[in-house]
Amino acid sequence: MNILKLKFPDLYKSLNRDNKSSFISNVLENINSHYPDDTDNDTYYLEFLECMLLNVIRPASKFSYEETVDDYVRKYNFNDVKKQKLIDSFDMVKGFEITIRDLLLIKNAIEISSSFRLN
Repeated sequence: MNILKLKFPDLYKSLNRDNKSSFISNVLENINSHYPDDTDNDTYYLEFLECMLLNVIRPASKFSYEETVDDYVRKYNFNDVKKQKLIDSFDMVKGFEITIRDLLLIKNAIEISSSFRLN
């Protein structure tokens, strides 16, 4: 979240209780516009982040992760390599659910810590 605040302040500021789906969609679109699926870089941390965010708007308790990945892959026209990375990442985030409340708490912690000045 702190990186989001520094690199994409407008997007960071847009996070609030009323727009969780649009905030997460914007973050996912931003990730995909900066790191296309055909990159040769090892982007496992991005797939992990994508899966965590997808899990906020489509919790595993209500949707299967296969369904979520299929819809996401179709939306962004990802290739099979990216799809497999996402499936592998979903396996890592199983049991680790983050909520919009958690994101707001993280944002509040960042805001509080940003107010401190260290000499």
